[in-house]
Amino acid sequence: MTDAELWCEGRPFCGRRPLQEVEVGDLEERIARTRRRMTLTDRFAAGGISLLVIGAVIAMASYRALGITSTDDILTALAVFFLGLGCLGSLLEVFLAPRWSNRIVFAVGLVLFCLGAAAGEEPQSPIVEGVLTLAIIIVLIGGSTMMALRWRDRRRLRPVLTQALEDCRLGDVMLFGADTQPEIEMLPTSHLALKVGGDPFVEWKVLYVTSVSRTPPSFEAPVIGQTGQQVTSGRFVYNQRHMSAEEIVELGTIRKRSIRKGIVSTAAVTYTCAVLFTAFGDRPTTVRWLFAALLGAMYLQKQWRVWRNLRMDVATSMILVVRSNDEAEASVSLAEVLPASHLEWTKNGNPSRWRVAKW
Repeated sequence: MTDAELWCEGRPFCGRRPLQEVEVGDLEERIARTRRRMTLTDRFAAGGISLLVIGAVIAMASYRALGITSTDDILTALAVFFLGLGCLGSLLEVFLAPRWSNRIVFAVGLVLFCLGAAAGEEPQSPIVEGVLTLAIIIVLIGGSTMMALRWRDRRRLRPVLTQALEDCRLGDVMLFGADTQPEIEMLPTSHLALKVGGDPFVEWKVLYVTSVSRTPPSFEAPVIGQTGQQVTSGRFVYNQRHMSAEEIVELGTIRKRSIRKGIVSTAAVTYTCAVLFTAFGDRPTTVRWLFAALLGAMYLQKQWRVWRNLRMDVATSMILVVRSNDEAEASVSLAEVLPASHLEWTKNGNPSRWRVAKW
């Protein structure tokens, strides 16, 4: 590309190589096996969710038939439904999680949860009650969350596997890293990793590839302080330059992305605090929700300051350039910093990691 360069996992694009026939056969076999496994898992999950929905409908109908329509009873039925959903997700993790540590955690959580359910409402010691509460958290929150994440990953993986078959027909591999020894090998269309750090892939991993603006060869003006002299600090000297049109567009895109991420993260923080306060607090529910909303507002204010500073950086379109006082080392800038947000734009002539990372 003429105005941007490709980066993956903090490494620049360095070339391509042909895909070997042995690699093509191995990929096609793995894709077929993965699709069969996904089909079986989806059928099991769909059957479990269908049973939970039917059970919830029957429970609600029974409540109405018995004349029980209070809010607490309806919430209890919903809690039982979500608890069953968490048990289903935990069970899937026990059998399908790629890491044994995840399998062990959810297996222990399910065992403790079953023991607590079998014990009923008999008086328990505080330690036993704490362990059972932890088991419920693992099963309810962990199981439901992991089930949602697995469904999201499988939903994203299906088109990726189709694209991987197209990559097998194209027979091309992208290389990232040093020119002499690439560290990452990736299929160009699906972005599936073939090798990372020289090790062949064990599980499906979709890599994030981004294009960043090249640092333009532009005129730098010295930063003048109140004394009328160029600002220096020890071994460093400070200049400033205008951002290129491509850099302005990239920074504007980053700001819009940070706004979307900030709104979602604020909602997640507020909801998590509300759940924790409701589960473990002893104050009225309204007061606990107000505390959660206050923490969410404080987090949103912090995000708003980031958005404001990025908007100022886009408006000024200036970058602070830090160079060494030594003329032998002054050819490449040590760092370039956005003046309002104080974010590092480049380091030693390369884009900063936050620009090329997935966030």
